[in-house]
Amino acid sequence: MLSDADLYCEQMEGFEQYDKTTREKLVYRLKMAFEGGRQSGHLWEQANTDFLKSYGFTQFWGEPCILTLKRDGLFLLIIIWIDDLAIAYANKDENLFDQLATAYGKRVKSKISDCVDKFIGLKITRNRDARMLSLSQELCIEKMAGRFLPNRRTLRKSTTTPTWLTDKAQRVSTLSKLGIATIESESAIKQGKPYLEL
Repeated sequence: MLSDADLYCEQMEGFEQYDKTTREKLVYRLKMAFEGGRQSGHLWEQANTDFLKSYGFTQFWGEPCILTLKRDGLFLLIIIWIDDLAIAYANKDENLFDQLATAYGKRVKSKISDCVDKFIGLKITRNRDARMLSLSQELCIEKMAGRFLPNRRTLRKSTTTPTWLTDKAQRVSTLSKLGIATIESESAIKQGKPYLEL
């Protein structure tokens, strides 16, 4: 799993071993990534994507966290967020999902939920009778408000849209101050820069 670099760490206190000839304390060479390491997330994403691709999935060209599998008229769609996977399929494709779940479960200890109600800060509500799916960012907004606003009790829900959102001149000014591209040419320029330069 650590194919791109050698990584070493010091021995744990009480478990030291020494070189027989030089009597120097040895270090450990890691065989696989561990949680919390700087490259752990990247290595996990790489291993996960490699497995899914070997199973037959293809990544969307513009969004590498979305993968699709088309096999014998059946279809699966996977959205990946760090170590969470949301898998969408039609009832007729359930066998294909079961095969994937079995293969994936052999590789990684995983928990399968029947229906997703929260994913990456979104609240997902499904009305099967009306064939509607609604997404709400209320959970994420509440979490951010609790984290960044000093006195959350003074907040109240607003039913009006802020003027900076409806007034185009104000919106462009506000987005420009935030460093967000407001026209296509700005977007093209910013896409060519490393993110720290934005």
